[in-house]
Amino acid sequence: VTLLCAAFLLVGRIFRLGFLADFLSLTVLMGFLTGVGLQVSLGPTVIKGNARKVRRIGAKRNILAGFAGATADAFTLLER
Repeated sequence: VTLLCAAFLLVGRIFRLGFLADFLSLTVLMGFLTGVGLQVSLGPTVIKGNARKVRRIGAKRNILAGFAGATADAFTLLER
């Protein structure tokens, strides 16, 4: 997804398509920027109930380790 977004931005830059933003109203642009700001600032603070923060790791599962945030989410996804 990131590479596709970068490709679209590069194509827009090459063909100088920035003028299309002039057709968007100020209200739409402010709403978009507010949404992006909230997503960036509050995204990491959302508590995900299905992610286990404490796990037993190691060959014999004798090491107790704690993980937070994206690391805990990644481990949860890998278990599925």
